[in-house]
Amino acid sequence: MLRVVRGRQSSVIFITCMNHGRAVGSMHMYTTASGTPSSDLSPFQRLKLWLEPFTNGAKELIQENKEAFASRRRLYELPNTILNRREMFVLRQAPRDLLKSIPLLLMFGVPMLGNIAPIIGYKFPKLTLPWQFWTAEQKAEFFSQDIAKKSSYYGAIAKLVAEWDPSFANIHAAYNDSSLPQANIEPKLFIQYLTKFESQGALHELPSHHLKLLVLATSASPFVKLYTYFPRAKLIDRLELRALEIGIDDRLLLKEGLDALSLSELVFACEERGLSADFKDASSCQDTLKQWLSMYDPKAPATYPPSFLLHAPILVQYLLRWFYTLMYHISSRRFLVHFHLLISSPITAPMSRGISRSARRLGDDHHHEHLVFEEGPFNAKSIGAGILAIVGGGAVVTVGCCKFQNYKHGFPQKKEE
Repeated sequence: MLRVVRGRQSSVIFITCMNHGRAVGSMHMYTTASGTPSSDLSPFQRLKLWLEPFTNGAKELIQENKEAFASRRRLYELPNTILNRREMFVLRQAPRDLLKSIPLLLMFGVPMLGNIAPIIGYKFPKLTLPWQFWTAEQKAEFFSQDIAKKSSYYGAIAKLVAEWDPSFANIHAAYNDSSLPQANIEPKLFIQYLTKFESQGALHELPSHHLKLLVLATSASPFVKLYTYFPRAKLIDRLELRALEIGIDDRLLLKEGLDALSLSELVFACEERGLSADFKDASSCQDTLKQWLSMYDPKAPATYPPSFLLHAPILVQYLLRWFYTLMYHISSRRFLVHFHLLISSPITAPMSRGISRSARRLGDDHHHEHLVFEEGPFNAKSIGAGILAIVGGGAVVTVGCCKFQNYKHGFPQKKEE
């Protein structure tokens, strides 16, 4: 016989096994639901429940930056260190998450305005807080909005691609005529058109309008439209860096697999590549990423041109069904020869400014690259000094205003004799 005892105001359940009136075993269990209704919570408990997303997000953000500092220190002390996918992701993403949280941190240092900073973060989490502060429902909702925002530019890009390549002339019809049968095409078949993105489809050959649309279709930042006013060279550099990050992450995912990734990491990986999936279902995200990674050879993953990686999610997801069938009738011999040339080419790290020496050496040795910005914005001393200046500046301004008011009104008054 089982006997269940639960405290009145506790989430602990005590289960006792009874045999002829004697207890032969017991076990404590903790329930996930609170034993107290929300209406019976004290003001302090309500405040704690309301601040829970902020505390959890702050812990994750601090832990992410600790991991980034530790990985960066290892690379300086041991240049031959090979980082895994998680460490590479943290090195790339930690500075961006920290920069996004700085405006709200600045508000905490301003008198009176700092009192409403948590309210602003609670009401506008997508705009003011990095993704560590979001709940699972908010991540699915916000990332779905980002994909919808990016895909709104896919039609215009497909039209431009159809202009410089007649073989893609019917792609744009899929956007204008919803009655046409549509189907996703396997990315591993799409690599047959790789040469088109190495010649007339290369980033340096595309017009400025095409480059601006690519920037809008590959970033969901609220300030992405400001990037379109950058010079043409800066646009190309930004797109090449984006494609380089995706390519390196793809090869690391092929090496380590997708099983160890959490739902948040799977959702972020899909959104980063512009892939649409059910962001509430981990298996759906895994299937989408597996289909994306199928265009690589796991034994010898090739390095694809930046323009190809940026156009792939646009053209792969919106080709017509008959176009999918047409690709099967392409000469298999030509495909095999071209595919052999792809997988036989070595993986080389781009010799560009900002890539670490270990990345170049590993690239020459046919290993994966490290995307580490040695002279970039991720600097421990600068970030630490900035945080101290922000926090200390608010205190200095507050004390200075009080001192000025005392001086202006003649306080403290001298005692009259």
